[in-house]
Amino acid sequence: MTNYLEPIPISAEPKAGVIARVVAFLAALCILIVGGVFSIGAVLLAAATMAISGHAWRRRGRVLSAGGRWIAASCSAAILLLLLAGLGAAMAPAA
Repeated sequence: MTNYLEPIPISAEPKAGVIARVVAFLAALCILIVGGVFSIGAVLLAAATMAISGHAWRRRGRVLSAGGRWIAASCSAAILLLLLAGLGAAMAPAA
């Protein structure tokens, strides 16, 4: 019988070289930075949209509720990210 509690020997040596791992780390870091810039831009756009929609409603003599502001902010962030995804898809090479 086989002892199921006995550890399975695993090779601890990495299969990729040092240069490949450093290049992969730098590529991942660049992707993280670019993604962070787009995410922060979407968050700032959402806050600006909340202020703009509240101002537009106040100009009409009405009051926009907090829920309405959050809906406006969420929609603007979703539209921005959808446009960026569409731009990325349009720029991707055809397979």
